[in-house]
Amino acid sequence: MEQYTDLDGNLITVPELTWLEDGRDNDGNHCARYAIGNEESVWLDWHGQEVERE
Repeated sequence: MEQYTDLDGNLITVPELTWLEDGRDNDGNHCARYAIGNEESVWLDWHGQEVERE
């Protein structure tokens, strides 16, 4: 199991975080998109915190 922190500060546990691509958040900081399910993904910073990205 893997964990990350969502935008509201909640700790989320998922079976697996699979890297998909690198990018930048709305503030220009590095982040990466991870698959968290069959059709879902999340953008996380290097600390495992979800970030907003357009």
